[in-house]
Amino acid sequence: TGRLRVFGNSADAYPGKMERIPLTLDHIIASCSIPIVYPATELDGQSHWDGGTVANTPLSPAIDAGAEEIVVVLMTPWDDDPDPEDDPTGKLTPGNLLHAAGAAFEWALLASFQADLKMFRRINELVNLRLENARLQAANRVLEARLAGREIHLPDLDGDGIPDILQGAARHLPEPVIIAPKRPLPVEQIIQYKHDRHEYVYNLGYEDARRAWQAAGRVAEGWATP
Repeated sequence: TGRLRVFGNSADAYPGKMERIPLTLDHIIASCSIPIVYPATELDGQSHWDGGTVANTPLSPAIDAGAEEIVVVLMTPWDDDPDPEDDPTGKLTPGNLLHAAGAAFEWALLASFQADLKMFRRINELVNLRLENARLQAANRVLEARLAGREIHLPDLDGDGIPDILQGAARHLPEPVIIAPKRPLPVEQIIQYKHDRHEYVYNLGYEDARRAWQAAGRVAEGWATP
């Protein structure tokens, strides 16, 4: 049907569309059933494919849940200015129909995340405007009170310069830490179930995570913080 279904086995503090049920291996397999690559997985008489085809990296649920830190892991390069040395011979350019289909699928998933990230940053812009407006209101109230010969006290428990009564529930969202490979990972490489291939992909992911973590100013294992 193309309808996204969200399964979970824990209480949802923020009511949404999550179906709270005991998770089974079939639910995990259904979430990994990539269209074209794998057959659909049947659950309760309905066929399911990987939910990433509808919402690859949905930031909204994390925002709604009040996340204080968001880490996004992508399978597609995210660098807006890629290094030509990552593909000096052009070998990563799709060379046949299968490669082209895989690349198109990855780009579609990436577009889904880009839309969510754009929304995320728009929210932050609106929050910043609201917070700046609150600061101006506070300054105006203090000025009016002093001109009238009165003292005014506006509590600011978090010390951010904005009186709590004016700040309300506005909260600046943390920029996500985005972990992504430096070069494309063809689907046929990912689904090669061989030990050496798993080791290779694992090590790539580990280094990508360390690089992203350090770029975000975090302490990365074995690397100094910039």
